[in-house]
Formats: sequence, C-alpha cells, structure tokens
Amino acid sequence: MAEGGEDVPFVRALLDTGIDGYKPKFTNLIVFIKNTDGTVIWKDKYQTSESHVHAEIQMLNDKVFKDEIEKVKDDKTKKTEKTKTTDKTEKVDIILTLNYSPCSECADKLIEFYEVKKSLIRKFTIRFSRLYRINIQANIDGLKDLNSAGITLKAMTEKSWCDVLMPEESSSFEKVMKLYDLDPVMIRKRDLDTRKTLQELLGKDQSDSSDESDSSHESGPSHESESSDSDAQLLVSDMEKLKFESDSD
Repeated sequence: MAEGGEDVPFVRALLDTGIDGYKPKFTNLIVFIKNTDGTVIWKDKYQTSESHVHAEIQMLNDKVFKDEIEKVKDDKTKKTEKTKTTDKTEKVDIILTLNYSPCSECADKLIEFYEVKKSLIRKFTIRFSRLYRINIQANIDGLKDLNSAGITLKAMTEKSWCDVLMPEESSSFEKVMKLYDLDPVMIRKRDLDTRKTLQELLGKDQSDSSDESDSSHESGPSHESESSDSDAQLLVSDMEKLKFESDSD
C-alpha cells in the first residue's frame, strides 16, 4: 500500500498530477473502506491498465473489493438474526483518492455500484488532485450526476493527503511533502485551484472541506488554515485555463 514512503512512483503520480505540466496517461486510485468509527478495515490501490481499463472500473470489478462490501451485509444479517431487529447501523465509508476525477463512463459505473450497495454504505467520497478533461461536457455532466446521486466529490486538501499517505500517525502536511521531495506550496496551489473549479462546476461551496470520515488526523492541519487569505492568493488559474490542461486519464 502506498503509505509512509512505500510505492513512491505510485504516490508521486497522485501528488504530481497537474504540477509543472505533468499529466500522466493513467489514473492512480487508492481506496479505503472504513467502519463507522473511522477504523480502516480494507485498502488497496489500482492503476489504469495497459489495455486502458480505467482504475475505477478495475476496482469495481475486483472480487476482493466486492467481497469486502458483502461482508458488511453478512455481518448485518447475523446481528439482525441474533437480535430479531433490523440493524441499520452496520455501514461503511468508502473513500477513493485519485489523481484525476472520474470520466463520464466511470461516473456512470460508480453511480450504478452505489445505487445497488447504498444500504451498506454510510458515505461514499471521491477526492482527487485534478479535474479530468472538463473541456468535454460529458465529463462535467458525470461529476454533476455523481454529486446528485449523493456521492461526495472533493478536491484534495492538506489533511486528506496526510490521511491517505500517513494514516497511522499524526504528521504535518510539510513533513509528508518532504518525504516525497515535493514543494508543499505548489501542491497546495494545485489543490486550491481544483477546489475552486469544482465549486464552480457544481455550484456548491467547498470552503468547508473537512473529511468527516477520516478521523485519524484530528490533530493534523485544519482546513480553515487552507482557506485562509494567504492561501487564497495562490489561486492564479481561472476555470477556463484549467479546462484545456486536463487531457489524460
């Protein structure tokens, strides 16, 4: 798993996408399944295949991933049989972290999965470094459909990077970036640009981007600091500029 310095090339692609013109021809995805108290019960990573099967589709087709979701159903059934009452509390949080937002086709498949498994999922969050080809209307519509379906879309933040890369310990954003020899200012700027554009696309305020389901870094950097006036000055790219930069999946 890509944590704490492991699998550096995989993590660097997540972090670097959109920095200094870097636009890889693949999507990297890390998935966490957590129970309602925030404990990670399963995690894995996926990457666009050489035959161009997108990372999201590989995850959805992965028997192990599907089995982990079904275990929630089995546990729920056992508790219901034991207590003779309906147990509505046994649900999980699913958190996807990607370097690109889902394309329109992947969005459709993710919504289809969510609609079928909704009774087992408390919250489904998709967070990403960069928006994918939003000069194509179908991809914008896909993001809107995901949002309308109840799936939470977020740009990456300082806290979410710490949560996905250093989940076992409380680390500062600067420390995590140093592990991968990256400039935190550039990562922060890219993420703020993505957040601003996503907000414009969805017509939704993302200024409060706290990750409720990611509770392992409560003492980490706050999102209020990420939304401060000094950080806002980093927003030098407007929506039209971003529309023609994201050309990879």
